Amino acid sequence: MKKILAFEDNQNLLDEFKNEYQKLGFEFLGLPFPPEDLIALILRFKPDIISMDVTMPYMDGISAAKIIKANPQTAGIPLFFYTNMGRPEDKGRGKALGAAGYFLKTEISPLELVKLVPGLLNS
Repeated sequence: MKKILAFEDNQNLLDEFKNEYQKLGFEFLGLPFPPEDLIALILRFKPDIISMDVTMPYMDGISAAKIIKANPQTAGIPLFFYTNMGRPEDKGRGKALGAAGYFLKTEISPLELVKLVPGLLNS
């Protein structure tokens, strides 16, 4: 079973993601923001892919992604962003981190996003 770890501060969206990812056979862990022990959490859960919002309390998604990509034990895990931050510089920062995708909440629904994730695992 594939695993997805999602960081999203909107609880309704986390609940929707959980239902949809489980329908696709994913094990889902959703948290409202990345914890201080981010790397330890990832090493325990062992996700196949990570979904990140950019704007969250305590630690933003770009900062969390930098921590993930800087650690040799987690650097190879694909991650993507699902966010409202659509400025070119925001997208550029996501691309510079090697994100598998950068999706805007205003352009793609949660259900459409979930359907794209299996393809992101294969890219």
